[in-house]
Amino acid sequence: MTEENASPATESSASTEAQGVAVESTPTTEQVSQTSEPAQTGSAVQQSYTPNYEFKAYDKVHQFPEWIRPTIKDKSHEDQLRDVFSRAMGFDVLKGKYEKTKESITRYSDVEKKYSEQTSSLKNLLALRDTDLGQFIQAVGLNDEMIMQHYNNVIRAKQDPEFAAQYNASLEARRQKLQATQEQESLKAQMEQLQEERNQIQLERHVSVFEQTYQKPDVQSFAAIFDQRAGKEGAFKDEAIDIGNYIYMKEKRYAPPQEVFGILMQKYGAFVGQGQQTTQEAVVPSQQAAKVSATIPNVGSGAGVSVTKPRFKSIDDIKKHYNKTYGE
Repeated sequence: MTEENASPATESSASTEAQGVAVESTPTTEQVSQTSEPAQTGSAVQQSYTPNYEFKAYDKVHQFPEWIRPTIKDKSHEDQLRDVFSRAMGFDVLKGKYEKTKESITRYSDVEKKYSEQTSSLKNLLALRDTDLGQFIQAVGLNDEMIMQHYNNVIRAKQDPEFAAQYNASLEARRQKLQATQEQESLKAQMEQLQEERNQIQLERHVSVFEQTYQKPDVQSFAAIFDQRAGKEGAFKDEAIDIGNYIYMKEKRYAPPQEVFGILMQKYGAFVGQGQQTTQEAVVPSQQAAKVSATIPNVGSGAGVSVTKPRFKSIDDIKKHYNKTYGE
């Protein structure tokens, strides 16, 4: 009887344990949902990420070039690229400031040299005054006749009040004339310096607008094909700079970058292979474009033809190139 009674209990216990194992080894619906939810959430985050293409350099907003945008996969990569492009764009600004500072130092050195030479001359002149009065008189541009005339006027002015009044009035008029001349020269120098500073500011703004226009998608697309077919990186940009320099030399104005790029895109549309469709937004009015583009040499249809020209290092180089090419 004991063995018979124990047998059902043992079987029941074994069954219960087997069920418990089955329960533990089979995950519930909630567990499955919790396990798969992070993977689904991560996938959704990765698919929904939208890069921010803007970056700043010296308080100016720029955008990543078109060619780099497809490589941005996550926020970390975007931040790395933003840091690189911000530094690169900032380097151009620093380079401009460096050149300006270098120019100021050179100008200051010239002034200092001139001041030192004048100071040395003045010391030598004072030394002559104390050692040889005759050489001092000659050094300052005087002669015996001029000195005698001066003292005669001084003596006569002491004896004749009417002559003294006329003589003093004449001296005062000459002093006022000299003062007016000095003030006019000083004002002229200030105006020249102010104009130079304005020209520098205008040039910096023009360069900034040029870089922003060059980063536009339509210009970047055209420039990439142009550089590839010209066989030189940056050939399109260099060509635009040359045309801008030519317009400035010829017309004494900074041509808007949109105008310069439009001229090149219209002129070399066939060379790039995109025709007139790429120039709808950048092309300038036909009369203005024809006036400037007529001076740009034809490239021809042969493959591998270089459309680049030697870089200009000064205004004299531009003039020589212009006279050699156009014979004017």
